[in-house]
Amino acid sequence: SGIDLAYLDPPYNQHSYRGNYHVWETLVRGDEPEAYGVAMKRVDCRTEKSEYNFKHRAWPALADLVARIDARYLLVSFNDEGFVAPAALRELLAERGEVGEVVVGHDRYVGARIGIHDPAGRKVGTVGHVRNREHLYLVGDGAAEIAAAAVTEESGDRSGLGPTLKARRRRPDEPACSPPGPAPATVRPGPAVP
Repeated sequence: SGIDLAYLDPPYNQHSYRGNYHVWETLVRGDEPEAYGVAMKRVDCRTEKSEYNFKHRAWPALADLVARIDARYLLVSFNDEGFVAPAALRELLAERGEVGEVVVGHDRYVGARIGIHDPAGRKVGTVGHVRNREHLYLVGDGAAEIAAAAVTEESGDRSGLGPTLKARRRRPDEPACSPPGPAPATVRPGPAVP
């Protein structure tokens, strides 16, 4: 195929990328859709959903996508609040080859903090957890070594969910494009993940 790296970041749960990134959707399509609400979202945000936005459809859609991609390496990003459990996703990816994993803590979406108020601004709920974990899976030859070499450091987060990644540094005796690291990526436009 000639593709070195394919990056997958499908929707994790019922929250639609189309609704969250409606401005980008409109820019890419170059259309002038009917819009609604304060955020002026596309009307189709109410009706158009990805297979990944449905719990019973997400797994078959992801398994099919992973099986069909022809690339030397896969880099898959998935959230611990998704419809697919991290262990199940890792097992699926292991069918393609060696898997390396790095877990990174992040703040949850802003709605987790502000969604506790009603439209009049009255507090009607309480803030739940405000952090989650992003699982980054690299699949391919040497993936486990590459993931293990990722340097992490605490970002001052007391929950312990705040590590950040730094790029793996090439050893002085290692040629720039040889294993165990992936070859330079060939970037080609591909189908968008709905």
